[in-house]
Amino acid sequence: MKHVLMVLSLLMVVFPVSAQRQSAGSETTVEIGAFTVALTDDWALADEDFEALYAVDEEFEPVVLAGTDGLEAILVDGAVFTDIAADATAEEALLAALLAVYEVEIEADDLETAEIDGVDAVFWSYEDADSVEDAVISGEVYWVTVDGASLFIDVYAEESVFADSAEAVDALLVGVQLGEAEAVETEAVACFVSTETARTATVRVGPGTNRTSLLFLNVGTDYPVTGRFVAENETVWYQLDKQVVDPNTSAAELWVAQSDVNETGDCDLVGEASAPPIRPIVPSAPADGSTVDGSTAQPGTVPQNGQWVITFADRGVASCIGTGSIDYEARQALGGQMSTPASPLTVAQGGASFDYDGFTFNLVSPGNYFGSININRSVFMIRVNVVNTGFMTGEAVIDVPTVFSRCSATIGITIARQ
Repeated sequence: MKHVLMVLSLLMVVFPVSAQRQSAGSETTVEIGAFTVALTDDWALADEDFEALYAVDEEFEPVVLAGTDGLEAILVDGAVFTDIAADATAEEALLAALLAVYEVEIEADDLETAEIDGVDAVFWSYEDADSVEDAVISGEVYWVTVDGASLFIDVYAEESVFADSAEAVDALLVGVQLGEAEAVETEAVACFVSTETARTATVRVGPGTNRTSLLFLNVGTDYPVTGRFVAENETVWYQLDKQVVDPNTSAAELWVAQSDVNETGDCDLVGEASAPPIRPIVPSAPADGSTVDGSTAQPGTVPQNGQWVITFADRGVASCIGTGSIDYEARQALGGQMSTPASPLTVAQGGASFDYDGFTFNLVSPGNYFGSININRSVFMIRVNVVNTGFMTGEAVIDVPTVFSRCSATIGITIARQ
């Protein structure tokens, strides 16, 4: 047992007492970790250091108190018990602490509970033979939790003394209060996100894969994070500084999934941001059931899964503020790429939507779908009509700047299964 081991001087490890003493009127206080222990006249800081064979870690610096009639106490801040889980119960914590300090393993049924001046405590009573003084030592080891912080207290004395010292033990425990720990100021490092792979970090108008996608983050660029949101499915989304990502966007907010980016800085400390409301963009379908190119969709027609290619018309019409409509060369927005590479199309929810190359299109009326894609850093809003399971027609709308104003260009498209 521990008090027998304490006399084995050749195996002892001596720990310096780091407690500070200060007077508070007629009362003496001892500081240990997060705690301030107010001592009554029956207690004082012991002159000799506590010696034990076992140590928790290098920060294990107990405080030893001497009471009247030979009573002694050992106090340890519970924060030094690094092997105790943060969500451990008081019973679990005391069992782990006994094993860590004294290598004493007992059953939970051997523990008792007490409430001392409104403070919950768990304790274990023991007896031990002192091989030096040929006496029986009685003691109680407490685990006390005050305002979320914990204190390990071992109170012991010769059996005859300890039996008459209940009031003194209570006085010691009542004096345990959580002290005001010195604040350690640390400067948080700003959070940035980046990507190393093109066309993988999708920027959306809100947190969630159900939000409209606008563009991809550039490879190798650090983007500042301004907010953080945790969705119901526990996925984390970062709100980005739109002035850095795309200052010309008409979107109110820009978001990217944590899983799509690399993080630097203290991203866990970024302030929580609220998710903007979902405002679905649902264009009205023609009343006669016809499509944008005049063909008639068969009700319920759904595209077939496979590899599909979008082909754009060479020219379109742009409606501009203040100047009317102008002829628009689609090649300007597409960067000379008049068709997309063959990309996978997957139908979901029985035809209620389909995914094309990572972009979602939703059914807005029988045979008509609406969605958006990103090509050459430009966002195209697309509405298509399913002509048959392997062919769709439609139009793509894009905002384009001109010398005089901003314009909205409409370009005819076909989408074909390969």
